Amino acid sequence: MSSLKEYILIAQDKLHIEHYVRLPRNEWSLTDMNQLEGKVIITSINCELRVSDVYDRVRFPPPRQLRKVSSDAGEEM
Repeated sequence: MSSLKEYILIAQDKLHIEHYVRLPRNEWSLTDMNQLEGKVIITSINCELRVSDVYDRVRFPPPRQLRKVSSDAGEEM
């Protein structure tokens, strides 16, 4: 699919956008966006996508709590 120049993956469970751009020799460049103030510039269609607009009404689940384990016996503290 040589006509594909860019594609974007948007996470639904956390603030994360991956923007892939095709380079010469069929290589891909990746830009990660993890900040609400960020922008994705989609040059192939002359578009600027604000991350804050993408996640405007999204409510993320609370972060998972990590278990603490003892370094001695591997038991939970």
